[in-house]
Amino acid sequence: MKLNNSQQSLKCALAMLAAMLVFASGADAASKYKILHEFVGKPGKDPATVLVADPAGNLYGTTRYSDDGGCYFGLGCGVVFKLAPRSDGHWAYTVIHRFGGPDGEQPTTGLILDSSGNLYGTTALGAANSLGAVFEVSPSGDGWKEKVLHSFGGSGDVNNPGGGLTSDASGNLYGPAESGGKLGFGGVFELKPSGEGWQETILYSFTGGADGEDPFAKLARDPAGNLYGTAVGGKYGGNGGVLFKLMPSSGGTWTETVLHSFDNSGQMSWGVILDSAGNLYGTTGSGIVFELSPSTDKWTFKVLHRFDGPIYAGLTIDPAGNLYGEMFSGGAGYGVVFELSQSGGKWKETVLHSFDLYDGAYPTGGLALGKAGLLYGTTYGGGTQLGVAFSITP
Repeated sequence: MKLNNSQQSLKCALAMLAAMLVFASGADAASKYKILHEFVGKPGKDPATVLVADPAGNLYGTTRYSDDGGCYFGLGCGVVFKLAPRSDGHWAYTVIHRFGGPDGEQPTTGLILDSSGNLYGTTALGAANSLGAVFEVSPSGDGWKEKVLHSFGGSGDVNNPGGGLTSDASGNLYGPAESGGKLGFGGVFELKPSGEGWQETILYSFTGGADGEDPFAKLARDPAGNLYGTAVGGKYGGNGGVLFKLMPSSGGTWTETVLHSFDNSGQMSWGVILDSAGNLYGTTGSGIVFELSPSTDKWTFKVLHRFDGPIYAGLTIDPAGNLYGEMFSGGAGYGVVFELSQSGGKWKETVLHSFDLYDGAYPTGGLALGKAGLLYGTTYGGGTQLGVAFSITP
């Protein structure tokens, strides 16, 4: 159908208005969302990791691969990187350690930082037995030095520590490992500084029954020293999972208690965080954000929000109790960053950013809370197709 002059004028006006709205929306998004770095391959790719900030505002993280040959079908063994803010508003990207295999391979999670500026993390593979390692990267002169603190795979040891580390005030390190242990279903380990080295203790080995198997997410630790985590399997089978608590006793042993068993509908949980009241918050792969609250003789499970797509990352909480997380897809199809805040006893969802592929895609690492409420994160893809590091001002 041919348009008359009036119809053509109206069509042009609507097109101009739509363009103006798109531009305004993009400007608003740009004021809140910022790409800090686009990963391009050889200096590191696939940064599916949560970032950690030092007191000076520098950010540190890992990439699973480095695209420089060797390790995992030539994809590279991964790197530890630093992002430093510059006076011109841009960020300087530096690889501070490149893994080669014997020192670890595939650092799949984020790092933790001690008061001396040392970084600690895990690799899922590599090291002496090709079954993963705990490593330290420390400032040394004008550079950085990496040291393997423990190589997994010895007799009775747990293997493949893909969940990252948690520390206590004494500098002891705790983490989950997805396989090995007494029955081969993984376990939770502790590393203590001992003389010039580190001593490992297996705190708990999973049996593959109702207690779960293959713990794969970072642990949370409360002020009493109890550890909280999640594992695959459990009461409802392999597509569900459990949320567990490990409690230390005076005799040096640890007791596991299952606080909640997820049903068999893909509700594996991606780890939990604690608030100041001792409540646990977490996510599941099926798109649920939940709360688990302690009472006198039991824990109460509550669904806070159901998303329409999958979530493959844990949550972050701010001092006001607002929760922040990431959907793997949703929005324009490439994932979103969301906030959940309480209002009138209910939880309200706000989409802080929807990825469009060009500015990132498929966030899986989780978010870090910086100064003044600034959020930092990474995406598995997008940008130049190899992932980005970003910041968001809520």
